[in-house]
Amino acid sequence: MRIGSMNKRLVLLKPKLKDDGYGGKTTDYEEAGKVWAYLYQADYKEMESLGTPMNREQIRFKIRPHKWVKRGWRVSYHGDLYVVDSVDDSYKDSMTLILRRYDQGV
Repeated sequence: MRIGSMNKRLVLLKPKLKDDGYGGKTTDYEEAGKVWAYLYQADYKEMESLGTPMNREQIRFKIRPHKWVKRGWRVSYHGDLYVVDSVDDSYKDSMTLILRRYDQGV
């Protein structure tokens, strides 16, 4: 993977459970780090052939491998929040994140 093509800055947000005071749990997110990433242009035909549902609110980034990033994490990019829907870590030099825009209350 060419490091020079990674020109987008992402903030990774790790989920953290905490007590809600009523015997249940709530999820807060804490910053786990900042990484450089390469933004893929989404190709609907490619996603359709892989059997993955695709819409305009999804984006795909390639980052350096971070084995601790999992589905359910959030990513902040240009002031918008995204939820990590899928993590492809099958390559040793990079991993791909498929993200979906997060809208509060939806």
